[in-house]
Amino acid sequence: VRESHPEVLFARLTCSGSGIVASKKSPEGRATRLELLHQYLPRFDPAMIRIGLGRGSVALDDVIDAGACLIAAKHIAEGTAAVLPQGSLECDARGLRMEIVV
Repeated sequence: VRESHPEVLFARLTCSGSGIVASKKSPEGRATRLELLHQYLPRFDPAMIRIGLGRGSVALDDVIDAGACLIAAKHIAEGTAAVLPQGSLECDARGLRMEIVV
């Protein structure tokens, strides 16, 4: 089991360490996130995916976040994922690692 977070992935992709300032629900925020995603998923079209799922069942920003999680999964599979926090690994009561992987 690996846990990821879209905004942490976007911060990694911007190489700024501070992430994207614009809200993920704003046109500017969506455009910035899609520009980053298209580097890895050139044919990713969240509007078409949303239509396929039913517009009422999923928000556009949630589809964009799912695309970010696909990239995180790719990084994990390739062995190039960044793990946070760095350093010693803590586990929860069930033995699952307490980390964010992007």
